[in-house]
Amino acid sequence: MSELLALRLANKWADFVVVPRAELYDEHVLNRVGTLTKAGFVVFKLRVRGAQVLCGGASWDRFLNHFAAWPVIQH
Repeated sequence: MSELLALRLANKWADFVVVPRAELYDEHVLNRVGTLTKAGFVVFKLRVRGAQVLCGGASWDRFLNHFAAWPVIQH
């Protein structure tokens, strides 16, 4: 399972950040990325600088448009 986050730049949908749930957990627990809310949710704030995606100062470039684990849809 993965989480799909849509990035919006200059009032347009630009790219997608595709992060497997296990890696989201690792980012939060091991790398201390994301903020735990009082309700028990983890909030990840992403920042885009040119072609670079950052979350809490960590590079998330490897997740940018990373659809390799998704099945190919035949039309």
